[in-house]
Amino acid sequence: SREDGQDRLGLSAGVTLPLWNRNRKGVAEATGVRDVSRRKAIDVWRELVCRRAEAVATLAELGAHPSAPPADRTTAAALLRAGEIGAIDFLTLSDEILTAELSEIDWRRDVRLAREEIRRLSVAESR
Repeated sequence: SREDGQDRLGLSAGVTLPLWNRNRKGVAEATGVRDVSRRKAIDVWRELVCRRAEAVATLAELGAHPSAPPADRTTAAALLRAGEIGAIDFLTLSDEILTAELSEIDWRRDVRLAREEIRRLSVAESR
């Protein structure tokens, strides 16, 4: 080219994008990824809400648990020593007492687990 009496030599390059393209493919892909991520987040939230509701229902069921009758192994041993019950009756009574105590321990464990699950899910849901 010639400008103001001086010769110039230059190199130029260019890229043209058609005006009608407007990066529709990239926009559609980004929108799709966003929609999939939103759907996954909603599914996780729904699962947390359902699990919390189940834990609350479990805790309500456990709350209806009758307390174990006050049976004492020392009382059974005293009855055996006094001759009020025989050895077989003592063993049967001891087995029933231990079974009731184990049932009570299991119940307490289940109540604590349900309360912890509700607490954990409540924290996760609030995030």
